[in-house]
Amino acid sequence: MSSNPSLSAPRSPVPPGTRFGPFEVLGPLGVGGMSEVYQARDARLGRDVAIKVLPPELTDSPEYLARFEREARVVASLNHPNIAALYAVDDRDGVPYLVLELVPGQTFAELLEAGALPLVRALDLCRQIADAVEAAHAGGVVHRDLKPSNVKVTPSGMVKVLDFGLAKSHGPEWAGADISRGSTATFALERRDPALSGAGLVGTLYYMCPEAVRGGSAHRQGDVWSFGCVLYEALAGRKAFEGPTTSDTIAAILERDPDWQALPRTTPLRIRDLLRRCLRKDRHQRLHDIADARIEIEEALSELTTGGEGWGRWGRLAQGVAQRPLAKGGLGLGAAVVVALLTALITRPGEPPPYRLHINLPATAPLAVDRQPAMAVSPDGASVVYVARRGSRTQLHLRRTDQFEATPLAGTEGGDSPIFSPDGAWIAFAAEGKLKKIAVSGGEAVTLCDAPAPHGLAWGAGDSIYFAPSGVSGIHRVSAAGGRPEALTSPDSRHGEAAHRWPEVLNRRPTPRSRCSPWDPEREPLASSPKEPPSRAMPPPATSSMRARGCSSRCASTSHDWRSPARRSPSRRT
Repeated sequence: MSSNPSLSAPRSPVPPGTRFGPFEVLGPLGVGGMSEVYQARDARLGRDVAIKVLPPELTDSPEYLARFEREARVVASLNHPNIAALYAVDDRDGVPYLVLELVPGQTFAELLEAGALPLVRALDLCRQIADAVEAAHAGGVVHRDLKPSNVKVTPSGMVKVLDFGLAKSHGPEWAGADISRGSTATFALERRDPALSGAGLVGTLYYMCPEAVRGGSAHRQGDVWSFGCVLYEALAGRKAFEGPTTSDTIAAILERDPDWQALPRTTPLRIRDLLRRCLRKDRHQRLHDIADARIEIEEALSELTTGGEGWGRWGRLAQGVAQRPLAKGGLGLGAAVVVALLTALITRPGEPPPYRLHINLPATAPLAVDRQPAMAVSPDGASVVYVARRGSRTQLHLRRTDQFEATPLAGTEGGDSPIFSPDGAWIAFAAEGKLKKIAVSGGEAVTLCDAPAPHGLAWGAGDSIYFAPSGVSGIHRVSAAGGRPEALTSPDSRHGEAAHRWPEVLNRRPTPRSRCSPWDPEREPLASSPKEPPSRAMPPPATSSMRARGCSSRCASTSHDWRSPARRSPSRRT
């Protein structure tokens, strides 16, 4: 492939207000060496789109014009929910442009700026990436530049793979064949990594496979390698291969393995094995098909979220919590929070041994002990979210147990009653008369529904959030994606019930606590299914609950309690 042409003419970005047919440019999204991307408004359909333009200085190059047109044809052939769609292709005064789906949210690279992602969230996002690349390979397309900055994550958690480095299939025989960079056309616009100037390489070095670094051919196993690099970075919070210089990075790619010790202790063995298979130096020994990576990740997610068989889930959780190092810090830094994580025994049911983790809170953001619950622990035990008070205002703070500092979550001002989603990727909370959620990895808070004075939140299976809108209401349910709440229970005054509140999810079913008159603090709630009348007692086979108790701004405790079987009082109903 020929090298990039010299760009001597200065670039004049397209100004806002410029029209490309029915599309009016609103502003730039990104300007690179081989393309310019702008946000534009589609006047006919009333939607925003992305306009990708070939720079004027390249429009005289038949090679780049052909690539641009072929890119349009190939992207149009990839119809997949995890691949950004192509809407149209046209030209303006001889300058070709593509009209693409405008993907909101952050790039994967932006998400990783804060470090490693929570295990389940990292696996879920990478599963979607693998699904997209699998669809591309099935259509005869090799990406060739798969990296975090070429992946967008929408606010709802959907992945969109962008900017394919494209090669067109010439038939089913392509399935096991190379696509030579020297003999077969590649159609994506290239970007020269600044780190590679003078190295004679085109691409993004950190994600290039050994054979590509040596100047070899492009093939599916190259995408598998790049995917392994992305998955490793999502879990470890650092690149798989890098060095202080270009030469050091190339040497790492060709000669060394990643630092496997940098992976979280909770990384499933099947994921560790998958990474080793994706990152084998010899492409013939490397994972052959990206679909196999998707399957392995799906199996791992299933085990993590359903618990697998027997006591496997609790055993893994107990091991992860037991091995997690205690955070250290002086008491002078602020108030202390004692988090007691009770996990089940691996070999038999019974009372689990406690694992206690001491966390020092900064004096500038003490625990708001008047907000109940004031804290929550993530399902994997790796993070704690708590309500901090700054003057007269509260705000949620997130503290990973392997870090020394808590991070305030922008957009959670005035928040309380935080809870984690079952996969640990989201935090739901109440603020300003609304029920909201925010991604653990960051981003804007999303309003789900009205909640004037909520008394308790619980996030159940099936992406449903249960809550009491006020202190004198029944339990309501709303989709984690937002929408209109559905009333599930209503207090029965005949049984002395004044309210149903503080729901808990027991065996995946919401359970309200009844507030009676007079108040009976010893009243024991029983499980109630949304499909059954709330007065029908349903003994659950297991329970999972979280309780928080605050005693002062200097001390508070929260506990997770897993026990089986659940006990109940047959004479009482909820």
